[in-house]
Amino acid sequence: MLRILILSALVCLGGPKAGDEPTDPFAESRQAIQKDIAKQLEPDLPGNLLIGEVSVPATFVLEEGDSVRAQWRRTPKEGNAFALVELMRNDAVQRRAFVRIKLLAVHEVLVAQRELTEGEVISAGDLELEPRIGSEGVALAPVSLVGSSVLADVEFGQLVTSTNVALPTPIARGTAVKVVVRVGGARIESHGRLEATARPGEQVRVRVKATRKIVQGLLVDPKTVELEGQGA
Repeated sequence: MLRILILSALVCLGGPKAGDEPTDPFAESRQAIQKDIAKQLEPDLPGNLLIGEVSVPATFVLEEGDSVRAQWRRTPKEGNAFALVELMRNDAVQRRAFVRIKLLAVHEVLVAQRELTEGEVISAGDLELEPRIGSEGVALAPVSLVGSSVLADVEFGQLVTSTNVALPTPIARGTAVKVVVRVGGARIESHGRLEATARPGEQVRVRVKATRKIVQGLLVDPKTVELEGQGA
């Protein structure tokens, strides 16, 4: 639902505002085309992308009974992508063009769930991961910051960064860690080493000592990586 609300708001940003003098007699029709194109393309997007802008050619003007048909021609990626859009009239293609689609990346980052005051200590429930557009913010498991100090006042809904909350110390690549696999009620432990430097709360890759297999899991503390239902 949140993806749909963000998508609708972004596509409508370029539309006319209430009270504005109309400068384009086809603006309303073009806006309807933009929404229709976005609605058709959005289901095939990767989960971390949203449509930010649809650039419809001025020659695409709908008459009564007309419709548009849109499809990706290549796998969509962040930035400018292109989709094939056809203007249909009486089941026949009237116009065909490649339309530029601006795609925005969505990341889950830590957001304050209440006002935090400088000097406070983070408690469970103070921070949660929420989807945000752009690359700013910190993508750590909320539990990893429980007990951390608040470095500067943080408003409700504000992004957590290294300047307002003390982040866990990075753990160096090659550090020996315990690898824990949880399958149902069972807990299986093995040992491995980090494949890259990471902070507790981040997803990491670990090379398991016994099998030499590389697996991915959550670095829950400086010496433990947890995997969910994977074999180590």
